[in-house]
Amino acid sequence: RNNVEWRLQDREPISVDGTQCPISHAFLQPHEELELRWNSRVGYIYIDGAHTMREITIGDKLQFSTGGQPLNLYCNQSAQSARRDQEGGDKA
Repeated sequence: RNNVEWRLQDREPISVDGTQCPISHAFLQPHEELELRWNSRVGYIYIDGAHTMREITIGDKLQFSTGGQPLNLYCNQSAQSARRDQEGGDKA
């Protein structure tokens, strides 16, 4: 499956006066962009888990876009079988 949709999730949303952030989950469709402004003194952004992270500080702008290079995903045989079962087909 060739899917360029991105899923964004704020795993530790910051609430202000008990009000949740309106964008704690988002999906970006092809050619969409999302720009956020960091509003805390210091923090970290984690990309695809804890192994890729960057420090961010107040006022930093974060831009997310689906317009970059495609990501190739390579799976072992059992992961491919599980994906086929989940999609209900027998395509590789």
